[in-house]
Amino acid sequence: MDRLIKSATRTVWSLFLFVSMVSVINLLRITYYPVAHRVSYEKIIRVVLLSESLDSHAAVILSAASSFLLILSVWKNGRGKRLFLAILSVINLSALLSFYEFDYALAALAIGISSCILLHSRENRDAMALAKGVAIILCAIEAISLLRWLLHPLQLPSRIADPLSRFSAIEAELFYAPADLTPIAMLVLLFSYPLFHLARKLKGVAKSSSVVDANPGLSLDGRIMLAVAVAITALVASYPYLPSVNPAGKYVGTDIYYYEIWLDEMEKGPSSAFDFAIRHVSSRPLFLLALHYLKPGNLQTVTFLEWIGVPVFCLLTVSAYFFGSVFKGRNFAGLAALLSSFSINVVAGMYTAYYSNAIALALLYAALAALLLALRRRSCLFALFSAAPSVIAIFVHPWTWAFLQAAVCAFAGLQLLSVARSRKFSEALRNMMPVIVFVAANVIADLLKTLLLAAPSAAGISYELAGGAVSMNEFYNLWFNLYFTFRFFAGGYFNNFFAITSAILGAWWLSKQDGNAEKMLLAWLSVGSVPTLFVNFWVNERIFYNLPIQMLSAAGLCFWLPRYRSSGMLRKALLILFVLVNLNYALRSMANLV
Repeated sequence: MDRLIKSATRTVWSLFLFVSMVSVINLLRITYYPVAHRVSYEKIIRVVLLSESLDSHAAVILSAASSFLLILSVWKNGRGKRLFLAILSVINLSALLSFYEFDYALAALAIGISSCILLHSRENRDAMALAKGVAIILCAIEAISLLRWLLHPLQLPSRIADPLSRFSAIEAELFYAPADLTPIAMLVLLFSYPLFHLARKLKGVAKSSSVVDANPGLSLDGRIMLAVAVAITALVASYPYLPSVNPAGKYVGTDIYYYEIWLDEMEKGPSSAFDFAIRHVSSRPLFLLALHYLKPGNLQTVTFLEWIGVPVFCLLTVSAYFFGSVFKGRNFAGLAALLSSFSINVVAGMYTAYYSNAIALALLYAALAALLLALRRRSCLFALFSAAPSVIAIFVHPWTWAFLQAAVCAFAGLQLLSVARSRKFSEALRNMMPVIVFVAANVIADLLKTLLLAAPSAAGISYELAGGAVSMNEFYNLWFNLYFTFRFFAGGYFNNFFAITSAILGAWWLSKQDGNAEKMLLAWLSVGSVPTLFVNFWVNERIFYNLPIQMLSAAGLCFWLPRYRSSGMLRKALLILFVLVNLNYALRSMANLV
């Protein structure tokens, strides 16, 4: 009987904590800008679970039940401290009569009793059980919402679709509740290397050796996860072009407009195709030539460009797996590939049709993975081979190539700077020879491109873009640029607070490790940090797009999920919740592209 009462108490408290969270969110009256049919509109978050009146009645009933169970639990244990908590609960219960505005009273009641429950649960080690209960409730909402988006292409009758749509509306409002914090979270992520380095120095935390086979504390087969990730990527990339979702067959990627013009121009003849790609669109000649020769002659250009996103983003997912396997092992790689399948790269990339950018990212993930292997083997010859994917990226998307070359140079510079005044400098220089060979091979390839093809160099194109975008005035417009990027640009699809927060945790975990791969990722972040302060949102969004957020997010899960070793169920619930949140983010975004 005691076990049954304890289980019922935890259930009631978990429900009340969830309702309390909703009450606080409603009280804040957060403004957000969701996208419906590709149009952003202003809306104030007001989470309605059942109905306005029923929600209020349910909150009061749960408050009374939670207070009664709390008093009962305190009375049973019979300690003065707990008795104080019970009295505090009754005082908070009377707050309902102390406020004129019902929403304020309800929020005060929720915060007061929730605080008492959490304090009491902490003393009795029930916090894990309550967290598990709240996580399960959120998982249920996310799962039903996901079901709505999965069934959306079937055009279900309203009697089925409407109840599911209610859950998807609740899920969307909970997702966007912390959206205003995303610009701040991104700044923390970008400056995580110096911030966390300073924090470690102040706390006196020494670096540990690199974790070789990382996983979030669960049994995950990397190869199965890769297969699932590729399937999800294909679903997300094809979703807005399904006939039932997009009956008019309209393209949804903004850059498809330009690709169509370019390909139509190239189809005038074999010689004109090469000449046009090299001379007129010199930034991505290889990708344009690949599209030109892959396109079937009897297929419309727009239709081909709509569906080419599926293999493009699948390649990015596979490349993320390859990098992850070199970085932290197969289990970590599977998780990274899964997170890549519904990442900002895929979701925002589908809105913008950043196909060449995504291909360049895939090539550079492969190049950096091979470079890490070269560093482990201390092989300059292997480093030369590892430069091959990066050299190809010169002809695919030079800005992404330049960004990653800067990251590699920053990594080598930080490594050498750390031992500049010690006897280990010559040894560190020898260890960095593969990096020097890698960068030299890329620079020589860029020079050869200019000399042999008479085309602008990738470094020159990137410098011209960066030089024209940097301005001190943009520093004063920093908040506007960040706000616009995360709220409006590409439908606000860059705004995924949960992925970026998880990436921050991953950056903290990696900053405590002393491996080359960890330092490489942190240097990658650092390259984008200072420019973000002085460029407009057009450049900012490209910086954010090129960040390894899915890698850092996977590292974040590997950092904080194993902390719940005492509750395997909670670990699973949190991981499932994280995946469901991001799946909903991806499919909701794709459904509203049309």
